[in-house]
Amino acid sequence: MTSDFLKKVNTFIDENHMLKQGEHVILGISGGADSMCLLFVMHMLGRSRQLTLTAVHVNHGLRGDAADADEAYVREICSQWEIPCICFRANIHELAKQEKMTEEEAGRKYRYECFERVRAKNHGDKIAVAHHINDLAETVLFNLFRGSRLKGLGGIAPVRGNIIRPMLCLERQEIEAVLNENHIRFCTDQTNFDTVYTRNKIRLELLPYICGNINEKAVQHIADVSEASREAYAFIHKQAFKAMDEVLCEDGGLYIERLKEIDAVLQKEIIRLWFEKKTGRLKDVTKEHVASILRLLDKQDGKRISLPYGIVAVRKRDRLYLENRTDDTREKSEKDDADALKEIDVSVPGSYFLTDIQVFVSFEVTDAQENQRIPENSCTKWMDYDKIENGLKLRRRCSKDFMTIAPGNSQKALRRVMIDDKIPKDMREKLWLLADGSHILWIPGGRISEYFKVTKNTRKILIVKIKGEKTCQTKSMYY
Repeated sequence: MTSDFLKKVNTFIDENHMLKQGEHVILGISGGADSMCLLFVMHMLGRSRQLTLTAVHVNHGLRGDAADADEAYVREICSQWEIPCICFRANIHELAKQEKMTEEEAGRKYRYECFERVRAKNHGDKIAVAHHINDLAETVLFNLFRGSRLKGLGGIAPVRGNIIRPMLCLERQEIEAVLNENHIRFCTDQTNFDTVYTRNKIRLELLPYICGNINEKAVQHIADVSEASREAYAFIHKQAFKAMDEVLCEDGGLYIERLKEIDAVLQKEIIRLWFEKKTGRLKDVTKEHVASILRLLDKQDGKRISLPYGIVAVRKRDRLYLENRTDDTREKSEKDDADALKEIDVSVPGSYFLTDIQVFVSFEVTDAQENQRIPENSCTKWMDYDKIENGLKLRRRCSKDFMTIAPGNSQKALRRVMIDDKIPKDMREKLWLLADGSHILWIPGGRISEYFKVTKNTRKILIVKIKGEKTCQTKSMYY
């Protein structure tokens, strides 16, 4: 089996032009099954390809003795196989707090920084990491459920810059079989089995159910869709980049009539490229923001809308412009587009400006601590981040909305909740809500759902804050 396994990976490497003969490859090795298989594969293939290998292990400082044991094991195996091993240690818990990220996000960021540091210092050519097909399927589903567009359905690319994923052609069961056949031990991180986390639920519960009850080849089929999505998005992106030359003015604006002549799919990608060119980032730009910019194509001269990062899109005669928001432009844009965004997909961390009520809503995640004091503030709320399943949205109410109410933690229709809370009838359609699917986490300024309240079992806390001229939506923003 091992020879067929190695041949499969070798072919995948060639098909995706990952490696050249004699290159220096930095290997990300955690000690888990996937990374130990990567170490084995690259050790075996490195001979024929004349590769220089350097392993990098990162101890996150989160699992005490277990993490130290993982590090010791990686050092031991690398020594046996005569592969240089460079280890890093960090306090990811503190780093996550400083960076206002989850520990998972902070750990990933730090790992890749370490990989790149070693690559640059040692004149490495590529960084190899151990993602496989199951990881790809998990990522595609996770992005889909969170509300991703075509780019997100592309999942994990085999090659991204100098980062390569040689095992993205393999399923987890193939990896475990080869490790067993070659008597290669691997470390187990117990947090990978905690189904509090959404990704773990997908990996441990959803994908096995789908493969066992719907289609045993579902993982491979998801991988095929991912590849098709990457190809489609790459084509759209390339065409949009070329079309930018036709619509971009010398002063940085866009010619409206020329933009109108372009296919709608390309219009949207051009707007994203244009915004990224102005701000250098796209993380908080949603499809609703893009749609609101495109609506300006049919507005009269002078119309404008507010966007993330302090940016305003404005129509000036036959052109569109992106400008930095000032107090004057903020007031005008809010009046022009009070209804521009009916629904906002929330990314965490992130901050969103609600134009009609002139407030910012910010989101961040922190780790729960023992004996933490939850702030009693109508415009700052703490919620259990890991209970969010469908992705967060800021939006108006829908007919199926509900909240979980004490005592008894029973579900109650949002309409009844608003009646009980004596929110005037004419105000109920105007209120912004924080929603996870049809489950309302919070009526900002009012109550939160019992289901999402922080308890002693909470691990990750979502902190939501309202900031602006008005501080309480239900009591002073509207009446």
